[in-house]
Amino acid sequence: MKKEEEAIKKINSLIKTNKDFFENQGNMLIDKRDIQTIETVLNILKEKNTEIEKLKKDFKIVDEECNRLERKEAEQDKMIDEMTIKINEAYFKENDFWLWFERIFGIKSEGNYTEEIKQYFEKISKEEIKKIDYRNK
Repeated sequence: MKKEEEAIKKINSLIKTNKDFFENQGNMLIDKRDIQTIETVLNILKEKNTEIEKLKKDFKIVDEECNRLERKEAEQDKMIDEMTIKINEAYFKENDFWLWFERIFGIKSEGNYTEEIKQYFEKISKEEIKKIDYRNK
């Protein structure tokens, strides 16, 4: 941006010099229409710079939100891992695993229930995240 800012300052100085020359000499170095065109371009550049600054602020907000969501997801993954460890420990501590399994998940027969277990933990972790979000407000 430094080159652009220097160019804008130089153009503004040129316009001022031209106006001063006109006041002192009665004629202009640069045609009045050219000055108006240059001033229009300068105004457009100023508006574009304002838009760029707004976009930078918007990007910062989006970036902060992405970071917050990544932290939230990491916390959720951590909770799921902790729950998985608890199930694994319970498996080895419970005398009647299927009774325990039915009590926790409501599943009565043996089989592969990976998806049901995952959904259970996702539900629990989402509830925990909501509690954390509520406390952080």
